[in-house]
Amino acid sequence: MINNSKRFLNGKISASSFIAMLAIYMFLSELGQAILGSFVSVKSAVYVLVCGTFPPISMFLTILIVKLVIKQPFGYITSFSKFNPKHIVSALLLSVGMFLGLGWVNISISMLFEKIGVNSSSITLPLNNGLQFVLSCVVFALLPAVAEEFFFRGVMQNGLKGSGIFASSLMVGLFFALYHLSVQQLLYQFIFGVMMCVIVSVSKSVIPSVISHFINNFVIILLTYLGVEVNFFNPLLIALGLCSLCAFIMLCVTDKNFKKARAVTTSGGVRSFLIPSGILSIAFCVLMIIVLAVV
Repeated sequence: MINNSKRFLNGKISASSFIAMLAIYMFLSELGQAILGSFVSVKSAVYVLVCGTFPPISMFLTILIVKLVIKQPFGYITSFSKFNPKHIVSALLLSVGMFLGLGWVNISISMLFEKIGVNSSSITLPLNNGLQFVLSCVVFALLPAVAEEFFFRGVMQNGLKGSGIFASSLMVGLFFALYHLSVQQLLYQFIFGVMMCVIVSVSKSVIPSVISHFINNFVIILLTYLGVEVNFFNPLLIALGLCSLCAFIMLCVTDKNFKKARAVTTSGGVRSFLIPSGILSIAFCVLMIIVLAVV
């Protein structure tokens, strides 16, 4: 158990878990879509909602596998632990800051790539009635927030914890962005991923990042359901968002746990994380992003 724990903290298992998660997802997705497609239309709400559960299920299964391999408590693997309620404020500031302050980034990049013929298609959520809205919130807001944070800010970030807050945040933020397989959202997801790594490092818990992630997803679904369009290029909204992000950063860097999180206690953490599993994962995701962009 001790040896497995050390390997885990050195990043070997956490990096390999990303490949395992992708493999499980691809198998589950192909099998699930084939079965579903024989019963319901691919454009039906049932099809979209059920397929939306495949990514979080894949992550939960991978977390279970990691738990069996390293024989450590679930809370240790996922950083699911108690936290100071003050970090809820940080989570809210992060959500507002990303949505208003950097919401224009995705739109700008999408517009740019559309001009050069890069595919920018996205999933059309089933939001035709109240029931579909609730189910969409569960499948596309709550489940991803919990599963992705437990996996990325739990399993993967734990694997780089000894490398310090900066290295771990950048690495996990990169993998978080690549995982979404969207060239248009790559920059936004990278920044959001890094910021959520920071709040987890400071709060010592994944719960604040789950809250922030859920709010971000939920607001998008809610606005779509209500038919409300936000002008993300409004200077006042951008200024409000950036001020919120600055406040979030200030709260984090002035927290007593920030200095501890900066300490590097494990040499070669990033190297063991990247070689070979990390590099293979990056190559695969980049290839998939290119394929999806041109198809």
